[in-house]
Amino acid sequence: MREVEATVTLVDQWQPVELYHVARGLRRNVREVLDGWTHPGWPGKTYRKPVVEKWYRLRVFGPLPGRPEQRGEFVMIATAYGNRDRWWIKPESPDP
Repeated sequence: MREVEATVTLVDQWQPVELYHVARGLRRNVREVLDGWTHPGWPGKTYRKPVVEKWYRLRVFGPLPGRPEQRGEFVMIATAYGNRDRWWIKPESPDP
């Protein structure tokens, strides 16, 4: 699946607690932060540049990808880029 535009609710500026799929109006609650990364030069080296500023791998609960009428738990990737105003999310791809 491709990335879609989202908003991410953060606590203490770093802890994601909720994801909101902008186009479909779907909310997902973050159950656990599995992994995270922040650009070492952020914000100076990332501002208005097409590079990853922040990246999270999250265990979330809410509408399932491709089946929004069903709710469940799955892993979501959330990424913030230096040249975009919002976050971008996508379900983690299963291993081939």
